[in-house]
Amino acid sequence: MGINLKTITFIILMLGNSGIQAQLSSLDSLENKLSLHKANDTLKVKLLNEIAFKCYRKDINKTYEYAIEAYRIADSLSYLEGMSRSLLVQGIYYDIKSEYPEAIKYYQEALKIFEKLDHKRGITATLHNIGIIYKLVGDYEQALIYYMRSLEMEKEMEDKRGTAISYYTIANIYVKQEEYDKAVEYYTNALDTFKELDANSELATCLNNLGIVYNLQDKKQKAEELFNQSLKLSLQVKDIYTEAHNYIALGEIDLDRNKPNKALAFGEKAYKIAQNLEVNKLINESAGLIAKSSAALGMYKKAYKYYVVHKTLSDSILNEDQIRKTTALEYQYRFEKEKHAMMLEQQKKDAITIEREKRQNIIQNVLLFGSVTLLILISIILYAFIQKRKANKILKDQKSEIQVKSKKLDNLNKEIKELAESLNELNATKDKFFSIIAHDLKSPFSSVFGLSESLLEDHETMSFENRKLFIERLYESSKHIYKLLENLLTWAQLQRGALKLKFEPFKICDLVNGLRILLDEKIKRKEISFTSQCGDDCNIIADKNMIETVIRNLLSNALKFTPKGGKINISVEKIENNIQVSIKDNGIGIPLEAKNKLFNLSENKSTLGTENETGSGLGLILCKEFIEKHKGKIWVESEVDKGSTFHFTVPQ
Repeated sequence: MGINLKTITFIILMLGNSGIQAQLSSLDSLENKLSLHKANDTLKVKLLNEIAFKCYRKDINKTYEYAIEAYRIADSLSYLEGMSRSLLVQGIYYDIKSEYPEAIKYYQEALKIFEKLDHKRGITATLHNIGIIYKLVGDYEQALIYYMRSLEMEKEMEDKRGTAISYYTIANIYVKQEEYDKAVEYYTNALDTFKELDANSELATCLNNLGIVYNLQDKKQKAEELFNQSLKLSLQVKDIYTEAHNYIALGEIDLDRNKPNKALAFGEKAYKIAQNLEVNKLINESAGLIAKSSAALGMYKKAYKYYVVHKTLSDSILNEDQIRKTTALEYQYRFEKEKHAMMLEQQKKDAITIEREKRQNIIQNVLLFGSVTLLILISIILYAFIQKRKANKILKDQKSEIQVKSKKLDNLNKEIKELAESLNELNATKDKFFSIIAHDLKSPFSSVFGLSESLLEDHETMSFENRKLFIERLYESSKHIYKLLENLLTWAQLQRGALKLKFEPFKICDLVNGLRILLDEKIKRKEISFTSQCGDDCNIIADKNMIETVIRNLLSNALKFTPKGGKINISVEKIENNIQVSIKDNGIGIPLEAKNKLFNLSENKSTLGTENETGSGLGLILCKEFIEKHKGKIWVESEVDKGSTFHFTVPQ
């Protein structure tokens, strides 16, 4: 059962065409008004934008046509507000069509104009829609940032409708993150505000989603009550999209209660609506409900038929986002290029045909009426002049349209190149990862096998000292393997985005002292002089485990590359609003060419320490990614044979 995410369809309402909306409430009256209005002025732009929005639930293609016409007229009038509104509606069109790159492009163009006009309602609406795109592609944290910004602005403006919509969309995010209690809280806030506004369409959608949350919490009775309320409202306002969602939700509940007949009836109603709307996700869910209900009733032929539809669409929907990211831009580029070439060719032919017809008319008129009065001759010349002006205007409009679309094609090509570069970088990262596994794990495992084999074969004849030495070496090799595996697993979690920050307050100086004790054995073995200085105010709020990992890796490197009898110093100080940690040694130093590659996974290579200590090269990569997750910086200062100083900062 899917969440009914129709948030974007509300946003245009926040902008409100105050001069029109109060007078013209129905689509029919708007279209009638438009047919009577002949002038290409700002009022016509407002009418076209209003009709474009109201059409989206009945005919999405009409929405696009009206929005394009609104933009064309607004552009010719340099009417910025009308242009921004039509761009926003076009963004909604591509959003509903799931063409997210194109939708983002139109939203960003609209946002630029709204910001130029200091149109606060337009800014909040567009921020909201951009947040929706991030939500749809799964970047929930980024989506919440946009939503919260929009919510704060709406509260400041005392915009109840905008506030209600923001509550609603934030609740949708919490559902995706499985934070159901927060979702209920925000849906409830949205419901209360929509009731105050008497916004029945939005109430229907909100009730449906709140019912889904209660259903996920296994509160079936409460969920069913909400679905029935939502269904009643959606039928009143003729919102067939939400109506279909309610049929599916009620059908799933009936199926769980072993009422397959009712479930099947609900599924068939939803499927009919979904086919009319041509919305694959609705078709998929309703087909799945029909298949399960039919199977429960023993109607296996019917169950199989709809299972095939459900399975086909499930696979398609599952792969849709991945396929879109890698192929959609290239597909659009090729399609638009061919389309524009054909349009250009046709436009040239049309211009030639018009010019030929014009000449033929002039010749025919001259031959036919050559002997008539001067008045008729003047009429012919005037007619020719008017025809030429029309042709020139057509060519001018076509040229302007071609230039705009050519710019879009250039942008698409640029995005394709950027995507290719990103894929190459991912391949390089993958190669480095397998290289580390193949090379750096092989050596310590070989050591473990060799030592254990010697112990197995010769332990009875070995002296106590030799056995102890072999066991110590086995321990060191095992510890090295464990450390390498730990770094590899942590790095893999980072690449998958599975490692999340857990912020907590702590004293960074306490971490330093703890690590000093942990590494004391190595410090004594290499006779290192270890000193530290900590400022008075070294409290931070950060992920304690990540910061500890960074300091431990940097200290381990300092010990590794500092010769016996060397010096290591660690200092912690507050600089402006940041805590800076510096780890200095007087070891072998780093050559310039190697220093430039330290934090680059594709080029970084491990180096043996002063006592032939080994490593994977992943430690510094992890340090860099951990610090950047905290919005901090990491860098190194080094001179060959004089030592190195690693610095990093994190916001306090």
